[in-house]
Amino acid sequence: MNTTQKNMIIIAASLIFFVHWSREASIDSDRKPAVNFEGTIVLPSAGPDATSTQLNVENITIGGKYKGIVVYAKPEGQPGGFENEPQLIKINDNPQKGLKLFLDLDEINMIEVLNRKQRWAYQRKKKSPKMEYIEISVTSKGEPGTTKNYLVEASRKVRADEKDPGGPIHVESSFAGIDRVIISGYHEQKTKKNNSKKKNNAQEPTKEQTKSTKEVSHSVNAPETIK
Repeated sequence: MNTTQKNMIIIAASLIFFVHWSREASIDSDRKPAVNFEGTIVLPSAGPDATSTQLNVENITIGGKYKGIVVYAKPEGQPGGFENEPQLIKINDNPQKGLKLFLDLDEINMIEVLNRKQRWAYQRKKKSPKMEYIEISVTSKGEPGTTKNYLVEASRKVRADEKDPGGPIHVESSFAGIDRVIISGYHEQKTKKNNSKKKNNAQEPTKEQTKSTKEVSHSVNAPETIK
């Protein structure tokens, strides 16, 4: 086997590993995650006296993931750093090239958007497009839970299925369109394959059970000897 063939085998093996991990931790919008996270998505109120809308949801994911969710350390910002865009806080360094942190939903109690109308923005050059971020507050599970602030892309999607008597309703929004996400619990998804396997295992007798059954049957059916 030459060097080129060996390299091709290594690359193929690496791709198989990557695809397997992605299927476990990341999903497309039309697929269900392997782990079902349940909770509440709270939408912003229409006014100061209005009541916030709360959605009872399941299959929660952030950017298509329930673990290994990338967030960025909050950098120093310059309010009003962009002309004619006072709502933007200018970032001098690209957050994606700075400190990254990876969060898992099973360790999170709540994710809250601190200011939906405020954006943090990085622009590599004056005429290049701006990369906009939004600040979130993440509270971990535990008593008491710790709260830390991070940045995520303002366009990062929060997806879930709203529980409804008529069937689940898929909901999707960027962080700019929600108030907070509360995680109440989680469990592995039930699949037909697993249920069928459990059913077959329950019905299949062991060798010892089969042997015992034969012995009992032989004893019952054996004719009684009359002396």
